[in-house]
Amino acid sequence: MTAGEAQRDEEAKKAAEAKAIEKKKKRDERATTGVLSLRTLKKKRRKDERDAIRKEKLDLKKKEEERKKLPLITLVEEGIPTELPYTRAKSIIRHIVSTNFARGVEWGTLSKAEQKIVINQIKGAFRNGGELDSHWIADKISNSMSQARYHDRMKIRVHLRDLNVYRNLQRSFQFSEDI
Repeated sequence: MTAGEAQRDEEAKKAAEAKAIEKKKKRDERATTGVLSLRTLKKKRRKDERDAIRKEKLDLKKKEEERKKLPLITLVEEGIPTELPYTRAKSIIRHIVSTNFARGVEWGTLSKAEQKIVINQIKGAFRNGGELDSHWIADKISNSMSQARYHDRMKIRVHLRDLNVYRNLQRSFQFSEDI
């Protein structure tokens, strides 16, 4: 080897080392600042897309399992439940109505928005809720509200009857409530 070749090899080694040091510096700098190369960005984007698709599938599977837990009611063509699950549907409607509204509220006095919210809640309680007839649900809600009011009146009437018996008793003038 000649002196010139040795010197060129030496310079090439120094240049390669300087280049490697510079490359390492840039890599460390990117790692600390969060700047990623184009290739890394593409890989990350593809991974995120795959993860999103997996998550959607998992969520869909969970929703389907939740739906399977809900009661299924059989419907006639008009969207009205058949006899067997009818009582169960009515009890679920009664429960939803009693948890959403105070006793004594009438269906006709509610705003259309409130009515729609409750109807959608009830439809959500069944697997085939979207197929249920909204008019049928509204009718059952109205019936359940009026039944609750009727039962409340019956409970109160017992006490009022006792009070009437008490009023009609022959008592001295000083015990009369009518004064």
